[in-house]
Amino acid sequence: MKLGDEELRVFSISFSNKSSPVSEENFYDWCHIKIEPDIFATNKIFYLTLIKRVKTITAAIEFVSKLEEYKRHIIVQLK
Repeated sequence: MKLGDEELRVFSISFSNKSSPVSEENFYDWCHIKIEPDIFATNKIFYLTLIKRVKTITAAIEFVSKLEEYKRHIIVQLK
């Protein structure tokens, strides 16, 4: 993308399962993944943020127990 004389490229990536997390129907069905590099070490460090809203601690534990599986899926999608 060009902005004046600047050539801009993708810097961070964000995925979500809903267009908005705030509606009542989406509030407890929100899943959001964000990947962004550290601005001071863009080739060495990046942050992976996972947000999953759930209604019960059981659902939270289930989500956390599948993090390795989710990580593999994220890598496949990025390639």
